[in-house]
Amino acid sequence: MATYSFLDLAMSINGPNISATIGGPGSGASEEGFVPSFEEDSDVMTGGADGDVMHSLTATKRGTIELHLLKTSPINALLSYSYNQDRANGSQQWGQNVIVINNPVSGDHYNCSRCAFRRFPSNPYQMRGNILVWIFNVAQMDPSLGALTIQ
Repeated sequence: MATYSFLDLAMSINGPNISATIGGPGSGASEEGFVPSFEEDSDVMTGGADGDVMHSLTATKRGTIELHLLKTSPINALLSYSYNQDRANGSQQWGQNVIVINNPVSGDHYNCSRCAFRRFPSNPYQMRGNILVWIFNVAQMDPSLGALTIQ
């Protein structure tokens, strides 16, 4: 019987203005964790007048990564600094972050290159502490899912 645990997962962000690992005790990831998603389909199917179809494999591997952090996470300050520095330096540093999501137990691995902040997260001030959602645009996402088997 295989068991999944978020505790086995780590996400690293490295770029011109940041080097951080999110995962494990004290990083402040919320229950929603990390969400890598592709922006476009890998296949476009076109139907012909005679009922035949044509498949077109698209070259794009772009996507997004959503990172959900508790308001109290120390990673928010690192991301805020990186966002502001990347933005202040314009095209010299924008979109040069690398994000790696890895679960050595399950064998899942995402290698994401040329990542840029989509926007600064909304930050509502309310009765209860909130979740900050950092969204990154990813130019190239290369995923690999493992078998999650016990050796």
